Amino acid sequence: MVNSVFTMSDFDDLPIAKTLAKMSLESKREVDTPETTTEESVREDHKEENPANHIVFTKTLKRAQVGGVPGRSILKPAEPSSNTTIASTTRSGGMEKRREVSFHAIHIRHHEMILGDNPACSIGPPIELAWEYQNEEKHDLDIYEVERRPRRKLRHLVLSYYRRKDILLQAGYSENEMKSVERQIGKLKRQRKTTGFFLPIQKMEEVVQSAGRKVRRVAGGKKKEEH
Repeated sequence: MVNSVFTMSDFDDLPIAKTLAKMSLESKREVDTPETTTEESVREDHKEENPANHIVFTKTLKRAQVGGVPGRSILKPAEPSSNTTIASTTRSGGMEKRREVSFHAIHIRHHEMILGDNPACSIGPPIELAWEYQNEEKHDLDIYEVERRPRRKLRHLVLSYYRRKDILLQAGYSENEMKSVERQIGKLKRQRKTTGFFLPIQKMEEVVQSAGRKVRRVAGGKKKEEH
């Protein structure tokens, strides 16, 4: 009787031996692999993939060993801070420069009232402010806001016919000058009414003229083709 001695190398070519060796190697890798991932590694990987993104993600990573398959990672964006400043900022060399506008003083100029030529005036001579001003006052903005009078309503800003005429008389204008301006304003008002009356007709004329030009172009093109 011959005693035969077998070694593991003799079974390398067998399919069963290969399968057992492969399963042993995979089980060893699973034991060596850690089950949890630290927050620092996730944050570093996120920065390498998106270096321009400064949003901090909170990590909730859990690996559930259900059937040998690890669970998915859950990345939740962090909520914006309550002290976020809404302003125009620029980033230069890693530093943010904030742009802001501020006011410190208010300048008040006193202009004279002169005889105007605005045809929108309903009745009587119109008045307007002159380009030249007499003097200029400078006030601190905070003090001015505390001491200024309340804002007037629209009806208080309207000047009546008699009030405007009195202002112009005190400024040195005569009755004849005011009557002359009133006649010029009346003429401008009539011209405006005439323009408003014929405006729809003018638009219709423009449409007819445009259609006529198109017809002439088409007719001219056909004549050239015939020749």
